[in-house]
Amino acid sequence: MNGMELYEVMAGSYPELAARVIFSTGGAFTDGAREFCARHAARVLDKPVSVEALTRILVEAASGRQLDSPAPSADG
Repeated sequence: MNGMELYEVMAGSYPELAARVIFSTGGAFTDGAREFCARHAARVLDKPVSVEALTRILVEAASGRQLDSPAPSADG
């Protein structure tokens, strides 16, 4: 099971937890992975991850707020 599959199971069974999931990727290499990352862009951090981007997304996830805007890249 990969992270995308785990997320889909969580979203179906535990939506309150799935809303707080954050993904980190070194690149989406398949069409399915690219589509998944595009659908969930607000919760995807591209490596290398900046401290600012990591802090922002962790604060948002911990606060229970919906992750609804794309995370900044390591470049800003």
